[in-house]
Formats: sequence, structure tokens, C-alpha cells
Amino acid sequence: MMQMRSKPCGCGVTVWLTGPSDVGTSALTQALAERLRGAGYRVAALSTDEAPARSVHRVGLTAEVLAHNGVIALVSSAAPDASARDAVRDRHRSSGTHFLEVHVEAPARTHDPIGADRRYEPPHHPDLVIPAQAQSSGEALVILARLLAAKSFVA
Repeated sequence: MMQMRSKPCGCGVTVWLTGPSDVGTSALTQALAERLRGAGYRVAALSTDEAPARSVHRVGLTAEVLAHNGVIALVSSAAPDASARDAVRDRHRSSGTHFLEVHVEAPARTHDPIGADRRYEPPHHPDLVIPAQAQSSGEALVILARLLAAKSFVA
């Protein structure tokens, strides 16, 4: 369990943003990366799409190495398999590297003509859920920044 600190820890963290493919995790990741870089933090923005678990593992390992070395690694992922994302979290935990999973919810749909989101499995125990309605207004960026400040990764 992470402890609260009064000032930024200076340590790295992987922030894994996940949600169905059309919720804007990539745009949110880029906006947060820009904001954090502007504040002087070392940040890497990574992404993975709805690829096999091997791709999720590879991006997860890259993020872990970066975070373990003091970088805030932001990952945008529409990876549909919750167990693959859980494996990334477990690997971080085993290495003593900080990891936060953020679920960006999809807006309610009345009709899904192609079944694109039926394969997506939401996280079992996300550290944060960003409501779908926050996506369009930039509130999601504020919510994420507050999470990082509350966990003392940023001021």
C-alpha cells in the first residue's frame, strides 16, 4: 500500500489508462503528458491497442522499467483482456514499482452495431474510474492530476 507524502516523492509510477477503444485514452494520455512535462516532470507516453496479451506485456515491461527509474510512464490501452492488464500490475508489484490503473468509462450506448466493445473487460479493481461524461470537458485531466497529487507523485 502506498503512503501519503506531503511533497512529491520523486519516484516513478506507471499510470495505465484503459477503456474501450473509443473513449479517448490516447488523447487524455497525451494531454496529461504535456501538462506534466510543462511542470518539469520526466514523462513517457506509451500506447497499446487491442493487441494480443504479448503486446500488452511488452508495453507493460517498458513502462515498468521507466517507472522503476523515476519516470512517470503513462500508458494508453484499449487492451480488452483484464487478465493481461492484471499481469502487468502484478509484475510491477513484484518489482516494487508503483502502478495505478485508471478505467475510463464508455458512455452508455443504446446500439452497438458492430459489437466493438463486447470483448472489452473493465478492470477488476481500478485505482480510479473516470466517468464517461468527464471526457468531453477536460475534467478527466483534472481528475487524473488530483490522483497523482493525492498519491504524492506530483505536487
